Amino acid sequence: SKYVAVGNATGSVPNTSTVFSYSTDGIIWNSGITSPSITSGYSVGWNGTLFVAGGNVAVVSSSNVFVYSNDGINWSNATNK
Repeated sequence: SKYVAVGNATGSVPNTSTVFSYSTDGIIWNSGITSPSITSGYSVGWNGTLFVAGGNVAVVSSSNVFVYSNDGINWSNATNK
């Protein structure tokens, strides 16, 4: 099993580092997972194949974005239509 959590980047300047954390047991967490765009994360979901997370980008007038990952560690920007 893998658990993934999303939150706000740490530090005084909004950035995309440390947005995600993951754990294989829910007790010990690996933090510092970088998002390609999210500075404040609000949700993360898993459908059995793909993780999807939503949040916003503080440096771009708080625009909302989605990112996705197959492993919960390496994230890519989703395409808006």
